[in-house]
Amino acid sequence: MKQLYNKQEGLTFIGFLFACALVAFFAYLAMRLWPLYNEKLKVDQALESVAKRDDIQTLNTAALGKYILRHFEIEDVDQFSTLQNMKGIFTVTRVKGKNQRLMGMKYEIRRPLIANLDIVMKYDKTVVIEGTGE
Repeated sequence: MKQLYNKQEGLTFIGFLFACALVAFFAYLAMRLWPLYNEKLKVDQALESVAKRDDIQTLNTAALGKYILRHFEIEDVDQFSTLQNMKGIFTVTRVKGKNQRLMGMKYEIRRPLIANLDIVMKYDKTVVIEGTGE
């Protein structure tokens, strides 16, 4: 009887366990990263939605912040609940020589990944809006 072991092909049990561990690690990583990117998409959408308002030219910084917070409440962005929480994060600045302003948010999110390793996501987005807010 000839040896059939040399002609066998396929995945060994150890190889299968390694492949499962690799898939499980990337699935875990995706589960930890998705909420961060989902929040980023919601903040992007809120900034762009407020920038497209018809009355944007006359809104001051406080009114813009209130509209942003409404979007956050609807979109379930829990990190920011009041204008005080957004102090230093949400900014509206005038563009010199133009009838425009820059509305933006800049902050950093830190979440635990595994043991003492953290995920850090830096968010920085600026949208050009018309008007001086007066």
